[in-house]
Amino acid sequence: MIIKPQKLLSVLLKNDKENNKISLLQYINHENKVICEAGNVIAHIKSNGDVTPCVYFREKSFICGNILCQDFSDIWINSNTMNQFRKLESIQGKCNKCKIFNMCMGGCRAYAYYTTGFLNGFDNRCWNIEEEN
Repeated sequence: MIIKPQKLLSVLLKNDKENNKISLLQYINHENKVICEAGNVIAHIKSNGDVTPCVYFREKSFICGNILCQDFSDIWINSNTMNQFRKLESIQGKCNKCKIFNMCMGGCRAYAYYTTGFLNGFDNRCWNIEEEN
């Protein structure tokens, strides 16, 4: 049995143009690019007001702003860090040729970052066991 992990928002389904059920991330990802919930559909607000793209990004370099000093909408729209997540083009490793990329969209960017040092690094917890060609 292969257990396929679901992304956080994949439980929120929407119908596409062909009336197929797709995840919210797939729905907003028309170009089939690398996409992560972080900075695209979620953000994390710490108890001190600091905003990060996701709960897993804890370093100061990932702080996008502070809601005690700025409007959240300003942080969401204008943060260089948030926008960095929205501009990811490709993933290192086998993701670039994967036939089911649109299901996981590259995996977790936090896990990839903390294991490779790159936001576009390969998430080695990939559950697709197909070999690269």
